[in-house]
Amino acid sequence: MANIIQKKHPTKFKIAKCRYPPNVFDVFAVIHQMFVTSITEILPQVLYRHAVVFGIKPDAVGRKICVISNHCCIFALKRRIMKTANSVNLKWLKIFHLFAAILWIGCGIAMNLLRVTITPTTPEGMFTLSLAIKILDDLLIFGGVIGIILTAIVYGAWTKWGFFKQHWLTVKWILTIVMVLIGWIIMGPAVKGNVHEIDWYMVNQDVYNRNLAVSAIWGPIQLLLLAVVVIISVFKPWKTKGKQA
Repeated sequence: MANIIQKKHPTKFKIAKCRYPPNVFDVFAVIHQMFVTSITEILPQVLYRHAVVFGIKPDAVGRKICVISNHCCIFALKRRIMKTANSVNLKWLKIFHLFAAILWIGCGIAMNLLRVTITPTTPEGMFTLSLAIKILDDLLIFGGVIGIILTAIVYGAWTKWGFFKQHWLTVKWILTIVMVLIGWIIMGPAVKGNVHEIDWYMVNQDVYNRNLAVSAIWGPIQLLLLAVVVIISVFKPWKTKGKQA
Protein backbone atom coordinates (compact mmCIF):
# COMPACT_ATOMS: atom_id res chain seq x y z
CA MET A 1 0.00 0.00 0.00
CA ALA A 2 1.16 3.49 -0.75
CA ASN A 3 0.41 6.75 0.97
CA ILE A 4 -1.36 9.65 -0.67
CA ILE A 5 -2.47 12.99 0.70
CA GLN A 6 -6.15 13.54 1.34
CA LYS A 7 -7.82 16.81 2.38
CA LYS A 8 -9.13 16.97 5.94
CA HIS A 9 -9.24 20.70 6.65
CA PRO A 10 -9.24 23.73 4.30
CA THR A 11 -5.57 24.29 5.03
CA LYS A 12 -4.47 20.91 6.43
CA PHE A 13 -3.94 17.49 4.90
CA LYS A 14 -3.71 13.97 6.28
CA ILE A 15 -2.21 10.72 5.01
CA ALA A 16 -4.60 8.17 3.53
CA LYS A 17 -4.17 4.72 2.02
CA CYS A 18 -4.53 3.78 -1.62
CA ARG A 19 -3.70 0.88 -3.89
CA TYR A 20 -0.11 0.11 -4.81
CA PRO A 21 1.33 0.96 -7.19
CA PRO A 22 -0.68 4.16 -7.68
CA ASN A 23 -1.54 4.91 -11.28
CA VAL A 24 -1.08 8.23 -13.03
CA PHE A 25 -4.63 9.33 -12.29
CA ASP A 26 -4.17 8.79 -8.52
CA VAL A 27 -1.08 10.96 -8.45
CA PHE A 28 -2.65 13.56 -10.69
CA ALA A 29 -5.80 13.69 -8.53
CA VAL A 30 -3.75 14.26 -5.38
CA ILE A 31 -1.66 17.02 -6.95
CA HIS A 32 -4.75 18.65 -8.40
CA GLN A 33 -6.56 18.47 -5.05
CA MET A 34 -3.65 20.08 -3.25
CA PHE A 35 -3.40 22.78 -5.90
CA VAL A 36 -7.13 23.61 -5.85
CA THR A 37 -7.27 23.64 -2.05
CA SER A 38 -4.25 25.89 -1.76
CA ILE A 39 -5.41 28.31 -4.42
CA THR A 40 -9.10 28.48 -3.52
CA GLU A 41 -8.78 28.54 0.29
CA ILE A 42 -5.38 29.85 1.30
CA LEU A 43 -5.23 32.62 -1.29
CA PRO A 44 -8.69 34.04 -0.42
CA GLN A 45 -7.67 34.18 3.25
CA VAL A 46 -4.66 36.26 2.30
CA LEU A 47 -6.81 38.46 0.11
CA TYR A 48 -9.33 38.96 2.91
CA ARG A 49 -6.56 40.30 5.11
CA HIS A 50 -5.49 42.75 2.40
CA ALA A 51 -8.90 43.53 0.90
CA VAL A 52 -8.58 47.21 1.60
CA VAL A 53 -5.24 47.39 -0.16
CA PHE A 54 -6.30 45.39 -3.23
CA GLY A 55 -9.83 46.75 -3.43
CA ILE A 56 -11.26 43.47 -4.80
CA LYS A 57 -13.57 40.68 -3.66
CA PRO A 58 -11.50 37.69 -2.59
CA ASP A 59 -14.36 35.20 -2.94
CA ALA A 60 -14.79 36.00 -6.62
CA VAL A 61 -11.06 35.69 -7.21
CA GLY A 62 -10.96 32.32 -5.46
CA ARG A 63 -13.86 30.96 -7.51
CA LYS A 64 -12.30 32.11 -10.78
CA ILE A 65 -8.96 30.52 -9.90
CA CYS A 66 -10.74 27.28 -8.98
CA VAL A 67 -12.50 27.25 -12.36
CA ILE A 68 -9.19 27.82 -14.15
CA SER A 69 -7.59 24.99 -12.19
CA ASN A 70 -10.42 22.61 -13.05
CA HIS A 71 -10.10 23.54 -16.72
CA CYS A 72 -6.38 22.76 -16.52
CA CYS A 73 -7.23 19.35 -15.05
CA ILE A 74 -9.67 18.60 -17.88
CA PHE A 75 -7.14 19.78 -20.47
CA ALA A 76 -4.45 17.51 -19.04
CA LEU A 77 -6.85 14.55 -19.08
CA LYS A 78 -7.82 15.26 -22.70
CA ARG A 79 -4.16 15.53 -23.62
CA ARG A 80 -3.49 12.12 -22.07
CA ILE A 81 -6.41 10.59 -23.98
CA MET A 82 -5.19 12.12 -27.25
CA LYS A 83 -1.70 10.77 -26.58
CA THR A 84 -3.13 7.27 -26.14
CA ALA A 85 -5.22 7.63 -29.29
CA ASN A 86 -2.20 8.80 -31.25
CA SER A 87 -0.47 5.49 -30.59
CA VAL A 88 -3.30 3.85 -32.53
CA ASN A 89 -3.52 6.52 -35.22
CA LEU A 90 0.22 6.26 -35.75
CA LYS A 91 -0.32 2.89 -37.40
CA TRP A 92 -2.78 4.40 -39.85
CA LEU A 93 -0.37 7.25 -40.51
CA LYS A 94 2.35 4.73 -41.31
CA ILE A 95 -0.01 2.88 -43.68
CA PHE A 96 -0.80 6.06 -45.61
CA HIS A 97 2.88 7.01 -45.68
CA LEU A 98 3.89 3.61 -47.06
CA PHE A 99 1.03 3.63 -49.58
CA ALA A 100 2.16 7.03 -50.88
CA ALA A 101 5.74 5.76 -51.14
CA ILE A 102 4.54 2.71 -53.09
CA LEU A 103 2.69 4.98 -55.52
CA TRP A 104 5.75 7.14 -56.09
CA ILE A 105 8.24 4.30 -56.47
CA GLY A 106 5.96 1.96 -58.41
CA CYS A 107 4.90 4.57 -60.94
CA GLY A 108 8.47 5.77 -61.31
CA ILE A 109 9.53 2.24 -62.22
CA ALA A 110 6.56 1.90 -64.59
CA MET A 111 7.41 5.14 -66.40
CA ASN A 112 11.01 4.07 -66.93
CA LEU A 113 9.99 0.61 -68.12
CA LEU A 114 7.53 2.08 -70.62
CA ARG A 115 10.19 4.36 -72.02
CA VAL A 116 12.80 1.60 -72.27
CA THR A 117 10.69 -1.30 -73.54
CA ILE A 118 8.47 0.56 -76.02
CA THR A 119 9.99 2.34 -79.03
CA PRO A 120 7.15 3.53 -81.24
CA THR A 121 7.84 4.47 -84.85
CA THR A 122 4.49 5.98 -85.78
CA PRO A 123 2.95 9.27 -84.60
CA GLU A 124 0.06 7.35 -83.08
CA GLY A 125 2.42 5.15 -81.09
CA MET A 126 4.43 8.17 -79.90
CA PHE A 127 1.24 9.86 -78.78
CA THR A 128 0.02 6.76 -76.93
CA LEU A 129 3.32 6.26 -75.12
CA SER A 130 3.63 9.93 -74.18
CA LEU A 131 0.04 10.06 -72.94
CA ALA A 132 0.49 6.93 -70.80
CA ILE A 133 3.62 8.36 -69.18
CA LYS A 134 1.88 11.69 -68.58
CA ILE A 135 -1.10 10.02 -66.91
CA LEU A 136 1.22 8.14 -64.56
CA ASP A 137 3.06 11.35 -63.78
CA ASP A 138 0.05 13.63 -63.34
CA LEU A 139 -2.18 11.31 -61.34
CA LEU A 140 -0.32 8.58 -59.50
CA ILE A 141 3.13 10.05 -58.95
CA PHE A 142 1.67 13.44 -58.07
CA GLY A 143 -0.67 11.78 -55.57
CA GLY A 144 2.22 9.81 -54.09
CA VAL A 145 4.37 12.91 -53.69
CA ILE A 146 1.56 14.87 -52.03
CA GLY A 147 0.83 11.92 -49.74
CA ILE A 148 4.48 11.59 -48.75
CA ILE A 149 4.80 15.29 -47.95
CA LEU A 150 1.54 15.51 -45.99
CA THR A 151 2.20 12.41 -43.90
CA ALA A 152 5.79 13.55 -43.31
CA ILE A 153 4.51 16.88 -42.01
CA VAL A 154 2.14 15.04 -39.66
CA TYR A 155 5.02 12.84 -38.49
CA GLY A 156 7.15 15.90 -37.81
CA ALA A 157 4.50 18.02 -36.11
CA TRP A 158 2.51 15.51 -34.04
CA THR A 159 4.78 12.55 -33.28
CA LYS A 160 7.98 11.98 -31.34
CA TRP A 161 10.10 11.98 -34.51
CA GLY A 162 9.94 15.70 -35.21
CA PHE A 163 11.35 17.28 -38.35
CA PHE A 164 15.09 17.48 -37.71
CA LYS A 165 15.68 15.62 -34.44
CA GLN A 166 17.87 13.09 -36.21
CA HIS A 167 20.41 13.55 -38.98
CA TRP A 168 18.81 10.82 -41.06
CA LEU A 169 15.49 12.69 -40.97
CA THR A 170 17.22 15.83 -42.20
CA VAL A 171 18.82 13.88 -45.06
CA LYS A 172 15.43 12.42 -46.00
CA TRP A 173 13.87 15.87 -46.13
CA ILE A 174 16.72 17.18 -48.29
CA LEU A 175 16.50 14.25 -50.72
CA THR A 176 12.72 14.55 -50.91
CA ILE A 177 12.93 18.25 -51.73
CA VAL A 178 15.60 17.53 -54.37
CA MET A 179 13.40 14.87 -56.00
CA VAL A 180 10.38 17.16 -56.00
CA LEU A 181 12.42 19.91 -57.66
CA ILE A 182 13.79 17.49 -60.27
CA GLY A 183 10.30 16.32 -61.10
CA TRP A 184 8.84 19.81 -61.14
CA ILE A 185 11.57 21.69 -63.03
CA ILE A 186 13.16 19.04 -65.27
CA MET A 187 11.09 15.91 -65.76
CA GLY A 188 7.64 17.48 -65.63
CA PRO A 189 8.15 19.79 -68.62
CA ALA A 190 9.81 16.96 -70.58
CA VAL A 191 6.87 14.62 -69.99
CA LYS A 192 4.23 17.25 -70.76
CA GLY A 193 6.21 18.50 -73.74
CA ASN A 194 5.70 15.20 -75.56
CA VAL A 195 1.90 15.19 -75.43
CA HIS A 196 0.44 16.95 -78.47
CA GLU A 197 -1.81 16.37 -81.44
CA ILE A 198 -0.75 13.49 -83.65
CA ASP A 199 0.33 15.84 -86.45
CA TRP A 200 2.87 17.42 -84.11
CA TYR A 201 4.99 14.24 -84.02
CA MET A 202 5.51 14.31 -87.77
CA VAL A 203 7.40 17.61 -87.73
CA ASN A 204 8.83 17.69 -84.18
CA GLN A 205 10.46 14.30 -83.78
CA ASP A 206 13.70 15.93 -82.66
CA VAL A 207 11.92 17.64 -79.77
CA TYR A 208 10.21 14.35 -78.93
CA ASN A 209 13.52 12.49 -78.80
CA ARG A 210 15.12 15.27 -76.76
CA ASN A 211 12.38 15.09 -74.16
CA LEU A 212 12.75 11.31 -74.01
CA ALA A 213 16.49 11.74 -73.48
CA VAL A 214 15.86 14.08 -70.54
CA SER A 215 13.55 11.49 -68.98
CA ALA A 216 16.09 8.75 -69.69
CA ILE A 217 18.74 10.64 -67.70
CA TRP A 218 16.75 11.94 -64.77
CA GLY A 219 14.31 9.04 -64.41
CA PRO A 220 16.94 6.57 -63.13
CA ILE A 221 18.38 9.31 -60.90
CA GLN A 222 14.95 9.72 -59.32
CA LEU A 223 14.68 5.98 -58.73
CA LEU A 224 18.16 5.90 -57.21
CA LEU A 225 17.30 8.71 -54.81
CA LEU A 226 14.04 6.97 -53.89
CA ALA A 227 15.98 3.78 -53.13
CA VAL A 228 18.39 5.75 -50.93
CA VAL A 229 15.46 7.28 -49.02
CA VAL A 230 13.96 3.82 -48.45
CA ILE A 231 17.30 2.48 -47.17
CA ILE A 232 17.68 5.44 -44.83
CA SER A 233 14.14 4.92 -43.53
CA VAL A 234 14.85 1.29 -42.72
CA PHE A 235 18.34 1.52 -41.19
CA LYS A 236 18.07 5.05 -39.69
CA PRO A 237 21.80 5.84 -39.73
CA TRP A 238 23.56 8.87 -38.21
CA LYS A 239 21.49 8.85 -35.05
CA THR A 240 22.12 11.78 -32.74
CA LYS A 241 23.07 10.83 -29.19
CA GLY A 242 20.67 12.09 -26.58
CA LYS A 243 17.87 12.44 -29.15
CA GLN A 244 16.97 8.83 -29.71
CA ALA A 245 13.38 8.81 -30.92
